[in-house]
Amino acid sequence: MSRYINAYNLGRLPRKSKTYSDDRTCNDNSCSTIISKYNKSDFCNNHKPIKYPRVRGKPLNTED
Repeated sequence: MSRYINAYNLGRLPRKSKTYSDDRTCNDNSCSTIISKYNKSDFCNNHKPIKYPRVRGKPLNTED
């Protein structure tokens, strides 16, 4: 029987989720949707601005 205790490195604990204030509502004037404290956006999904991803190697479609 060994006189020493073996210790194993369990590694780091996962990072806590970033939170924002609890009582936020959508910034659109006609909307009263309550936004989750984990959502970074100031708008709900229905009113947030559309973002188009940049596809590498292909030109952006610009409308005149």
